[in-house]
Amino acid sequence: MSSPPVSKVAKNQFYPVAYRANAWLKRAGLLHLRCSMRINPDLALLGLLPTRYRSGTSHAQAALAEIQEQITALAVPLHFAPIRLAVAAADAPAHGMTLADFASGTPIAQEYRRAAEQILSFLETSDAQ
Repeated sequence: MSSPPVSKVAKNQFYPVAYRANAWLKRAGLLHLRCSMRINPDLALLGLLPTRYRSGTSHAQAALAEIQEQITALAVPLHFAPIRLAVAAADAPAHGMTLADFASGTPIAQEYRRAAEQILSFLETSDAQ
């Protein structure tokens, strides 16, 4: 007997959203989310995690504002600080490693760790209730 697809048994999900993605790519991600919710109506969106952020560009600031609007419209429970663009995040998979193994002490690894801790803390709190 095979296991059911993850989309049918998952309780929560979140989406990383790259800043350099065009607006239509972000909408495609939300369309995917809507499809997942139809397959599993109990699926809850935890949040959108802004990634590959370059704070010095007007494009990134406009994209962040758009993502914040989507977060507000979706009324998600978790709000993440943007994770900036860093070479180590791209180099780790190229070396067949996780970022935690490849560059654990770097600021980018700490940013991802904070996001993971935020998710785990939320899940532990919601499971306890």
